[in-house]
Amino acid sequence: MTDASRRSPGAVAVAGFFPPPVTGQSVATERLASLLGDELPVERIDLGVRDADDDARTSRFRLDLIGRMMCRRRSWREQAAAGFPTAWESISPSQWGVWRDALLMHGVWQPGQRVWGVVHHGDFADALAHPIRRIALRRTLSRLSGLVLLSDTLRQACAPLTGDLPLHVIPNTVNETSIATPAELDQRREHPSGGLRLLFLSNMIAEKGYRDVLHAAAVLAESDHLDHVTFAGAWPDDAARRAFESETESLGIAPRTHVLGPVYDADAKRRLFLRCDAFVLPTYYPTEAQPLTILEALATGTPVVATRQGGIGEMVGEAEASFVPPRNPRALADALRSFSDQTRWLAASQAARARFDTAYHPDYVRRLWLDLLATE
Repeated sequence: MTDASRRSPGAVAVAGFFPPPVTGQSVATERLASLLGDELPVERIDLGVRDADDDARTSRFRLDLIGRMMCRRRSWREQAAAGFPTAWESISPSQWGVWRDALLMHGVWQPGQRVWGVVHHGDFADALAHPIRRIALRRTLSRLSGLVLLSDTLRQACAPLTGDLPLHVIPNTVNETSIATPAELDQRREHPSGGLRLLFLSNMIAEKGYRDVLHAAAVLAESDHLDHVTFAGAWPDDAARRAFESETESLGIAPRTHVLGPVYDADAKRRLFLRCDAFVLPTYYPTEAQPLTILEALATGTPVVATRQGGIGEMVGEAEASFVPPRNPRALADALRSFSDQTRWLAASQAARARFDTAYHPDYVRRLWLDLLATE
């Protein structure tokens, strides 16, 4: 990038869904705004219209939400009229989200305005190829200066479907509170555990693989390789929670199973990661892209065991992670058992933190964003 093609913006805008409610996307949106705010004034354009007690995982198509959006579009347009370079964090590939963006957001972003859409969905290329959704997406993309993808895998999938629209790869990151200090890393490496301490941190929905973790933990318990397994996340309903508790009892590992519910505080999550030997995410969630929890694991030097769903296979390598097929608790248990070897665990822990420092550290991600927002 030449000096002629870039200038330092006096201020920037971040548009998207800010907490509440707390979701992976709303957390990432606030994180980006805070990251850029360390160097520049940031205008937050909150596109969220849900109430704080709304469940963001259900009822995606609701007439009342559309009505609220229509009422707020004028205020969004007034904020956008300041003309700041903008990261739009909520561009959607969903069945109704593409039409929401085409009908509502197309009028918010003005012709010639510098706006980059940020893709947080691993199935975005599928939407671009869909015979109906691509009509709406083309209308939306026509107003953008480019797209920001979280991984090169997703960029390659989208490139044949986006014409001349510039595509950029900028990963997610975590806030400073999520990053373990050198002293914390030294302490955990000097005091290895006996049996494995496992952590599953995600929404407690089936596609995230929490039942596979439970059954793998039962296999490890049989061979005395398990100390305990912790599950932290929000349940979709009480019936799912009760079914999990019943299954835990039937497997005979209730005394070694800790169930915490959702944990949102960054400091509390960092301490959870520091007290575990491996972070487990055998996800087959269809829209998986770049889970923030894997970045939080890397930031604390925690080895990862996961599937290659979405962009996960690009996020981590075999030095700091083990990959398993989805829906295979036996393979998951075997991969986890390898971390019982202290030499293997220590090498993976060091590689995890090195991966974070070189590819996902806030300073690195901030510079990528500032360079992009400075382009003419």
